[in-house]
Amino acid sequence: MNMIQNILDQIADQLSLNQAQQDSLQALTTDLNITFEFGHDVYALKDVMPHSLTNAITPYLDAGLSLSPQYVALEARYHECNFNFEFEISHTYNGLVELLKQNAAVTNVIVNPVHENDELKIDHSQQVVYHTPVEDDSAIQGFYCIVELKNGESYLSQMSYDEAQQALYANTDRRLNGVNPYTTDNKRIECHKLSCLRRCLKVIAAHNNTESAEVINTLLNIHDRQFNAAKEQRKVLPLHNHKYRGCCKQPSQIDKLFKQVQGNTVVPFIAPTTKTVKGSDSDKNSLMLALDDSDLASWDNEELGVGF
Repeated sequence: MNMIQNILDQIADQLSLNQAQQDSLQALTTDLNITFEFGHDVYALKDVMPHSLTNAITPYLDAGLSLSPQYVALEARYHECNFNFEFEISHTYNGLVELLKQNAAVTNVIVNPVHENDELKIDHSQQVVYHTPVEDDSAIQGFYCIVELKNGESYLSQMSYDEAQQALYANTDRRLNGVNPYTTDNKRIECHKLSCLRRCLKVIAAHNNTESAEVINTLLNIHDRQFNAAKEQRKVLPLHNHKYRGCCKQPSQIDKLFKQVQGNTVVPFIAPTTKTVKGSDSDKNSLMLALDDSDLASWDNEELGVGF
């Protein structure tokens, strides 16, 4: 903990933080457990590189966003190349909602799951959602998000349960390097709601005609940078005598879970009908992609990603 305090002091001096920013940083790092669970193993706080805290907080400070514990959570992400952990900061669902209300001209945010037995009707012409939840254990079919702005405009976004699961898999596989932190239903639901909310924010950002659109873009860009940085860290080569050391070779638990649910993705190649003779020009196009119009159209159906 003394090492982290020294890093905080250095950050305060180098970045000339005001007292409020220093207090937020202090509160964010106070009462950290000396050990933490990552996947199925337990690690010590000393395994996290203290200097990585600077890289984690800088994007938020540059954007003028608060680092209060009520808005963000301090996490550890495994760095495959260096074989150690780095600090990372992520918005909680409630924290992101509060930041939007305070800084982005947003008056209300509603994100609800829709279960199989719920009554749901969306009147797009009147921009009204009729949702009657049913208290039972039916499966979740999807989510919807409504963001209301101060100028009276409102935006609606929907996400199926399969899309929300794909976003969760992608977030786990890339940003958290294959370790599944969503061990409870509440954590999984929070991740799904964050994905649906980000999809709606991407719709708002695409219009680029709302008040404080720059703040919304900043929040999205910070998340995307973290996500892409973690994705790049997974592109590593295994070390000598460590056959499965790299994530690119080692099937993680989330990879196995993804394959169980999604199945293996196979690119449809045309199988050669005859044996190709070496030096022959008769069968050069035998391995062309077999894609019809329906296959090509499927690439155009996705609107602004799946939340992550």
